[in-house]
Amino acid sequence: MLIVNCPLCDGTGWKPIDENGVRRVVRCDCWRERSSAQALEQAGIPARYAACEFSTFVTYPNDRLLNAVASAKRFAEAFPVVEKGLLVIGPPGIREDTPRDCGNEARHQDQRRARKGT
Repeated sequence: MLIVNCPLCDGTGWKPIDENGVRRVVRCDCWRERSSAQALEQAGIPARYAACEFSTFVTYPNDRLLNAVASAKRFAEAFPVVEKGLLVIGPPGIREDTPRDCGNEARHQDQRRARKGT
């Protein structure tokens, strides 16, 4: 849904611009914002992962995982101008479909160690 009272497009999703003396229309900012919000909503990302970032992804001392995260980050930074898609696979139990709770796992491990006195 577009912003009905948008001062740039009056709710049409198209805003007029003048470019080199030629008047034309381009997509309005309100349309772009709504389109982005819809895409994010349709992605089906669970709420617990909505705020996750590559910087908080727990990789442990694992070179293969570090390389995988670096590849995913490069892909995300280049998106949507990419030639191929990204497929993340791994052995059962790795949970390649979701990040490790955005760094919370490491925090929980630290808390468990503190309780054990290690």
